[in-house]
Amino acid sequence: MPTKREVQVTADQTLEISLLTRKEFDQVEKEANEDIGGGQYSKALPVLERLIADYPDDAPLRQSLGLAYAGLQQEEKALAEAARAAQLDPQFANSPDVIRALLLRERGQTALKNQNYAAAVDAFAKWAQIQPQNAQAHYALALAYGHQGKYTEALAAINKALELAPQNESYLKVKGILETNASAK
Repeated sequence: MPTKREVQVTADQTLEISLLTRKEFDQVEKEANEDIGGGQYSKALPVLERLIADYPDDAPLRQSLGLAYAGLQQEEKALAEAARAAQLDPQFANSPDVIRALLLRERGQTALKNQNYAAAVDAFAKWAQIQPQNAQAHYALALAYGHQGKYTEALAAINKALELAPQNESYLKVKGILETNASAK
């Protein structure tokens, strides 16, 4: 994806020209954001870094780059990009919270995968605190509590997830499993 070309103006001067049309830029940005949405952070990262090199004051790009860093658990870089996005455009004032939420989600998922349920509970509880209206945060917290055998807490978390997303089949299924396990205990 070449975004710049150098043109020799004189023997000792060059001129850099950006080669992306708005449509091309939008397409590249869209694909990178789809990669982020699909959890393919390492695929999105180099694309976003190249775009930022050419468009350093683009707040949406800064937030996307922050999300890619967050997905890769590069917390310092992620939060720096979030702060820059917020600084560039007031519409991105919540960017640091969005980035923190993703960092916590990824940290919790890693802990859950590694069967470190206490760390998963900690990360997911903080995520739910940052984004209390995010049903997925409460669902993840319910799973982590359930793995610990803390069914009262797990049921409270899954009920909150269902309050936010009442028709979610996965949440309903997990609630049934938690109720069964709680009554068997």
